[in-house]
Amino acid sequence: MLQNCHLFKSWMTVLAQKVNELQELRETPGDEHTLHPEFRLILTSMPVDYFPTSVLQTGLKMTTEPPRGIKNNLQRTYMNIVTQDVYEQLSSHYEVETQRFYSN
Repeated sequence: MLQNCHLFKSWMTVLAQKVNELQELRETPGDEHTLHPEFRLILTSMPVDYFPTSVLQTGLKMTTEPPRGIKNNLQRTYMNIVTQDVYEQLSSHYEVETQRFYSN
């Protein structure tokens, strides 16, 4: 997942090249360098005029309104990609590390 791609304007041509390379890999069956069938590249960006048209034409597009504030935005992002099991593992690890840090 690449978030906020619009912030790296100078990298847009490289992004277009990389997406083109990925598209070519997907279209060459039987090659040892083929993409896994479940591979997904997820990009987020604000609407800007310099975002490569070829990237937009290659993929599926979805629009959403971001929640207000950084905290709410990050929570929404991680709630979509972190499962409950992963969250519980991370939470328990964080609690252990916090106890070690503050116990001295």
